[in-house]
Amino acid sequence: MRAKAWRWLGLPCCIGIGRSKTEAKIANHLAKKNKFFNGVCNLAHMDPCSTETLLAQVDVSEVWGVGRQNCKKLNTMGVQSVLDLINANPKEIKKQFSIVMEKTVLELQGLSCIDLSDDTVAKKQIISSRSYGNPVYEMDDIKASVRLYVARAVKRMREDGSICKMIGVYIQTSRFDNTERYSPYIVVQMHEHTDDLLLITKAAMKGIDQIFKKGFKYKKAGIVLLEITDQSKFVPDLFTDYSHKQERERLSDAIEAISERFGKNLVTLGIANNKEATWHMNQNLRSPSYLTKWSDLPRVG
Repeated sequence: MRAKAWRWLGLPCCIGIGRSKTEAKIANHLAKKNKFFNGVCNLAHMDPCSTETLLAQVDVSEVWGVGRQNCKKLNTMGVQSVLDLINANPKEIKKQFSIVMEKTVLELQGLSCIDLSDDTVAKKQIISSRSYGNPVYEMDDIKASVRLYVARAVKRMREDGSICKMIGVYIQTSRFDNTERYSPYIVVQMHEHTDDLLLITKAAMKGIDQIFKKGFKYKKAGIVLLEITDQSKFVPDLFTDYSHKQERERLSDAIEAISERFGKNLVTLGIANNKEATWHMNQNLRSPSYLTKWSDLPRVG
């Protein structure tokens, strides 16, 4: 598989093999970090002593599903490495955290608890956020970036055939800055479930108006679409204006069609895609998109 990926696409990759999903992901991490594996790490058939030696050197934060806050709590319990987590009592971990963390421990111990499934599960929330290339001080710049994040999230939601009723909005100062920090988060509820880009954007702007404070240099902003449900199963309110709803649906379809044909973010709400805006991410070191952009393909001859 590695050889074909390299020969056909020119893409280097590593393979991790384990008795469970979580163990396979750790195996993949080991394959990436240790050249002697030659890109393939098989924990299922590795000598137990060698496995323990390797896992004792991997920080517990590398485990799939262990977030920053969980990692801090595990460290206070004396769980520093992946091996420490494997040796932990699953029942005790469940008491301290949740059944999800218990399953993580069992998976690392070789017991498969997470099914392999090809079925796409409907998302319970959709997040769209970016860090700013430079600190942002003005509300207008934050609103411009958030309008772009909303458009991206709504596009993903519409592709899933879903609608939402609430949107969470947050802005953050840098957590590495020694000055005063400010990281507010607010949830704005809409009248009913919708995938209308205009309505969702309006709700997001309302959220920014409520949480923005002058005097801070903001480093990140983002939105979260919440209370997502399947559009085909949703029953509109009795007093819904269907003619207006259909007009807005056609408008959303038109915006998507233009983006598909002429490029994404060509049509935006307000000034949201100004290439010269300082809040855009720094992507000077981004890898070429060989599989999605013809312009990035290397020329031969």
